[in-house]
Amino acid sequence: MFNFILFVLIANLAPTEYDGMIFWQEGRTIDWADFKGAPNPSSPFDAEANSGVRYTYTFTTQGSAAQVNFEVHSFFNAEQSWIKSQKQTDLLLEHEQLHFDISELHARKLKKAFGEYHFSKSPKKEIEKIFNKINKERAEMQVKYDHESDHSKNKLAQAKWKAFVKAELSTLSRYQ
Repeated sequence: MFNFILFVLIANLAPTEYDGMIFWQEGRTIDWADFKGAPNPSSPFDAEANSGVRYTYTFTTQGSAAQVNFEVHSFFNAEQSWIKSQKQTDLLLEHEQLHFDISELHARKLKKAFGEYHFSKSPKKEIEKIFNKINKERAEMQVKYDHESDHSKNKLAQAKWKAFVKAELSTLSRYQ
């Protein structure tokens, strides 16, 4: 019984929300109540999901190499995400969720890249280079997704992107 209780307590400590940030979690989707930012009236868009990838690391040196331990999370920044009034549709919410999912996809790519890299004794610049490369790919994919789906208006492209991201997340499921 003690082990079960300990497991439940540890499971409850998994990051899900912190200081306006919602961390990606299987089965937890965003909803309109998570969009807490003030709408940008000059924006031509109906909503904006602010998401990205963040990491922390620690390392110890062993000879000429470093043993690096990472924590990588994709996040949805509720305070900087917004929706214009009267624009809350299921299709648009699905579109914004996929932006968050794309960030999760790149968090997994980052975990994989960090795990496969052999770091030198001074890993800081190597870590930053890997992160910057993957974060640039994330930003480019976000733009491509918006362009091809016409910000959710092209339903066929939206469906193709949803299937693509789901398959990619599945391929990288061991890095969740």
